[in-house]
Amino acid sequence: RDIGRISASLLPPLPADAGTCNNAPPGGDSPGGDELEPGGPRLTIGATANRHCGHSGIQHVVCSMRENLAADVADSLRQRIVSGELPSGQRINEVELAARLEVSRTPLREALSRLAAEGFVANQPRRGYFIQQLGPKEVEDLYQIRSVLDPAALELAGLPTPTRLDRLAEINRAISAADDPEQVIDLDDRWHVELLSHCPNQLLLDLIRQYMQRTRPLERVYLLDLYNVEVMTAEHGRILDALRFGALHTAVAALRTNMQTGLGSILLWLGSSSQDPARTRD
Repeated sequence: RDIGRISASLLPPLPADAGTCNNAPPGGDSPGGDELEPGGPRLTIGATANRHCGHSGIQHVVCSMRENLAADVADSLRQRIVSGELPSGQRINEVELAARLEVSRTPLREALSRLAAEGFVANQPRRGYFIQQLGPKEVEDLYQIRSVLDPAALELAGLPTPTRLDRLAEINRAISAADDPEQVIDLDDRWHVELLSHCPNQLLLDLIRQYMQRTRPLERVYLLDLYNVEVMTAEHGRILDALRFGALHTAVAALRTNMQTGLGSILLWLGSSSQDPARTRD
């Protein structure tokens, strides 16, 4: 779908006596509006908002629309970074990217600001935004964080139900049968989300999902070796065995080990790829 196109049906109907906004600039348009396509000429949210200024709550509607658009742009960019479509270290051309996503630069910049806060991009003064390039220290930091967050969530969640344990075992079998690294990563993420889904701390779960996205390109490299997939599923099996026996602390320790597995291989790959410019991250 085109991220930049928003249905005009989200706006309240225009009343017969609606005037223009008192603080609108000449021409009736507010600055920096985001694109709309109400089934006719392309308008901006700002311009349409001015026409609806007499409506109570219009500011809330416009703000919500802009926030939703920026969130959609951020989601799209996040996926492009994770998939490698926007490679690590690449400078972001805002004009070109805005045209590709069919949005104005205002929501794009809001999205980039969000991604900078999440660590996916970096803003360099007078140079613009770049896709964050992870070095060995950043990778170690990321895996240390996951080694803290995931076990903490499992400890808070407590023992899963037998039904959830059966689902986890089924997902783990699917991982063993998968032959594509992207599918393996999808299933592994699904396994961890299912394992921790009954954790009562939603903020903690949100952080874990965020860091899952950050480590995904690195896991793609690690899981190109099918032996590492076998290691992963074996570790999952040990976690499930401990949970079936009611040994929560043993399962938490096994999960911590699982979070640290592969770090050594990834660091070795980072070292070799940095010495060989011809190597890519895919």
